[in-house]
Amino acid sequence: MSWLKHVDADEAGIVRLYEVALPAADAKALTAYDVQQALNAPELDTDFVEIFSVNDLEDIGLRGYMETGLGIASRDIDPYAERIVDVDGYVVVVLSKAFAGQMTSLAHKHPLRPIGAFKEAGAQTPTITLESDAAVTPPEVDDTSLGGKPKKKKSDAAMSGMIATYALLTMFALVGLMIWIAG
Repeated sequence: MSWLKHVDADEAGIVRLYEVALPAADAKALTAYDVQQALNAPELDTDFVEIFSVNDLEDIGLRGYMETGLGIASRDIDPYAERIVDVDGYVVVVLSKAFAGQMTSLAHKHPLRPIGAFKEAGAQTPTITLESDAAVTPPEVDDTSLGGKPKKKKSDAAMSGMIATYALLTMFALVGLMIWIAG
């Protein structure tokens, strides 16, 4: 329960859940600034504060929203299950990022009643061992094994043509150099 009363500067992944102890009309008018005052928080980023009616969640319910929407493990919600089911008005969800990395001690003033603080479940990536022939290093491949034709060797005429071209380019460069020096 220390998460409900204290925010560490490096805190991440904590979800605080509060019940709003006000009639529906008053709770609907509640703002993030009101939440900041009730928690006695010096700063609260409103992008990470949610205020809503549990009735808006329709079929999924508050527990379903916590599991699927907020990523909280079911086993972490179980100890608070009765309390969560009993909530029928407005709730406030405050994520760790709302405190902008500032260490803060929280007060729980009216109209907020703490329900609990929960840790978001981290994404667990299972390790899978591949057991397939496809995972083995392929053998050396030549063009014929891929259905292509083998490369032809260059003919003597082609080789002679390339040598003549290089010789002409070299002579052209030398003549140009001599003209430039003489000029």
